[in-house]
Amino acid sequence: MSLRRSLRKKNQVSAINTDTHNPGHSAGSLAPKRRRTRQSELEDEDEKKPARKRARARSVQNVEDDGGDEPQASRKRMPEQFRRVRGKLGLLQRLTKDVPLEIILEIFCHLDPGDLLHLARTSKDLRGILMSKTSEFVWRTARKNVDRLPDLPNDLNEPQYAHLLFESYCYICQHKGHCDNVLWTLRARVCQQCTALLPVYDVDYLSKQPEAYRHLAILPWERTRVRNSLKPVASNKWAKRFKEEFEALQTQTERDDWIARKEKEHAEMKKHAILCQRWLQYVLYKRVIDRDDAQKQRRDDIIARLAEIGWDEEAKTMVRKCAAEFVSHRLVRQSTKLTDRGWNGMKDELVELLSNYKIKRLAEERLIILRARYSAFARAYKSIADTTDLREPFPSLGDVLTYKPLENIVWNTPIDENLGYAQIQSKLSDEFLPVIIAKWRPAKVREMVKIMQKSQPRASASDLKLATSSFRCGNCKNRLFYSEVFYHTCCLWNKSRNRLSDERMSIVVDYHTRGRGCWESQGISFDTTWLDVTKMIIEACHLDPTTATIQNLYDANPLIECTTCASQNSAPFYTWWPVFMLHSPDHNLQVRLPSSDFSKRDVEVKATYLRSLEAICCAHCDLACARFDLRVHLAKQHHDVVTLDKRDLQTSRDLYAMREHWYFDPRFPMQTLYQAGYHTA
Repeated sequence: MSLRRSLRKKNQVSAINTDTHNPGHSAGSLAPKRRRTRQSELEDEDEKKPARKRARARSVQNVEDDGGDEPQASRKRMPEQFRRVRGKLGLLQRLTKDVPLEIILEIFCHLDPGDLLHLARTSKDLRGILMSKTSEFVWRTARKNVDRLPDLPNDLNEPQYAHLLFESYCYICQHKGHCDNVLWTLRARVCQQCTALLPVYDVDYLSKQPEAYRHLAILPWERTRVRNSLKPVASNKWAKRFKEEFEALQTQTERDDWIARKEKEHAEMKKHAILCQRWLQYVLYKRVIDRDDAQKQRRDDIIARLAEIGWDEEAKTMVRKCAAEFVSHRLVRQSTKLTDRGWNGMKDELVELLSNYKIKRLAEERLIILRARYSAFARAYKSIADTTDLREPFPSLGDVLTYKPLENIVWNTPIDENLGYAQIQSKLSDEFLPVIIAKWRPAKVREMVKIMQKSQPRASASDLKLATSSFRCGNCKNRLFYSEVFYHTCCLWNKSRNRLSDERMSIVVDYHTRGRGCWESQGISFDTTWLDVTKMIIEACHLDPTTATIQNLYDANPLIECTTCASQNSAPFYTWWPVFMLHSPDHNLQVRLPSSDFSKRDVEVKATYLRSLEAICCAHCDLACARFDLRVHLAKQHHDVVTLDKRDLQTSRDLYAMREHWYFDPRFPMQTLYQAGYHTA
């Protein structure tokens, strides 16, 4: 026996050719038209079985039931009289001796072929019963117990068919495991690593076969995955066997009959292989379903045990949120049934897991609530800003959200206490903003005065609103008026000077990188580039440059013609105040005021040009609105102080006819109010 085993090990690579389609090797006396002794069947069956490996020592890490809190003596042990029992005292041995054969066969009829195959290897008596020709009905009945299993093929007996269906080891490397890659027409199981050892069913393979049938559908082959691609593979054993059978025939008639018979068998084998593959896919699918059901049942049992110690809600939360820490935990994601000793061994580890998850979950929920509170304050801030005269400096969102009393409400209010939006808006408008504005506005005005005094030492706060006072951003190089500086995006990309406030805001939202930070005047400088040109325009509007404000020039609304551009383009070029500052200061400008001497064509050009104005605010309630919504707003909200005719507000000319009822929103840069200029023919 040892010599036979050593020879088999030397030829493992060719095992698929010597071990897959030999009825004598696959089990038993049910092979058609062949009589063998029981002893030879037993020896061949032993050869078919993979080599027995040494049992791995049990360890606490590998066995769930070990590691429990119960003492060793309290564990259930096998009775002394049944330990290390062999021979006559073996339970299966006594079964064959004491139980009538009819009852044994009736019991076997309720098993499946895989169970019968394993029972046949336990004792000589059971093997004699199961491998007897008279027990064929037992195998047939057991096969019918398997759902959707195809019928027995013509070239296999019952034990051979059961061996192919239920033995999960690779026929080449003998590795016992889940080898689910079955080559049905080759009657073999081959793992993915060993498929590369099989011959490829190609031109070279066919050239070695007899010319009479090399191109006919006779030789069995299977398409399977070899490394990273699908390839057709075959078996040298089948090719050798067919070649020997074919060459043993003497006459051409016998060979023709043999070829016809093999073609028919090959077609039947292909059809049967398709049915077997469908059955295998069903078995694998059902295995996954059963495994998932077993894992779910184990998880439910664990949650029931956790409920006894008060941790079930946290576990259900983890399951509901599909938290991998619990659902995929090595102690939870198992198919084995939960036992008392298994639970005692895992309880402490699971409780620690749930404790850490609870801390993490509460921190995440707190962060979500904090973000919701900051978001509510931000919405309230915007709502208040939309109804405030922003021509006066107004604190930025970052300055408001980093206000200490507001921070304390956001961070110190219990998480389970709900802060309603109405409560937040009332607290912000009535309590926080008045205090913030009273402190913030004078400080920022002083900063702007200091910037202006670098160029005009005698400047004061009243000079900031003059039309001759303009500033320039060192970052984007845009020109800004006093009211626009406090809403310029480049001035809002700043962190809070308080480290704690900045850390809190950074945890909640990256506020300073979105133009929603604290306002700083860094990068702002006083601009003298257009000072002389602006004075000329103010004087052309019959205003005093020392007292004329920005609003005065908006009301005058001068039309400015650039004669330099007109001469270069051979057409008049017009622009509006303050858009002329986007033009070149070296060009020659002429100012024209709206008056009766304007031609009809000039008025129409002006009306068409001003249709793009949208950024306006109501002069009565400071509500920011679009141009087409202004008339509706005035008619609904201010009908007692505003008298409007029935004409719809369709053109910019109508808008300028109502100039006293609106003003430009300083949050919109002047570059967005007009185009740079336009030509007329």
